[in-house]
Amino acid sequence: MIISKCTIQICIHKFLVSIIFVLFLFFVRGLTKGGLGLGDIKLIFVTSIYFGFLKSYIALFIACFLGLLIIVIYKMSSKEIKVKIPFAPFISTGYFIIEIFCRFLKC
Repeated sequence: MIISKCTIQICIHKFLVSIIFVLFLFFVRGLTKGGLGLGDIKLIFVTSIYFGFLKSYIALFIACFLGLLIIVIYKMSSKEIKVKIPFAPFISTGYFIIEIFCRFLKC
């Protein structure tokens, strides 16, 4: 099997960008005192290798927006949030939306 040099360079680039992205998320985790779990960071790392930085950034934005929407709805229904809401389903949904959107627009 022949792998072109360009393909290897692209894979190395995506991997390095993913590491930088994850280091930023560890910084955010430190600021929020563990609000972002290690499982969330691992999920973002693996999917950002596949999608690249821009799509991962947009998917993370979508995930944050969806999470905020659910918290606002939950806040409206009850006065106090007593349950920790996992972020991984929102991350997965964000990546799913990006994948469908990109397949539809062929980007």
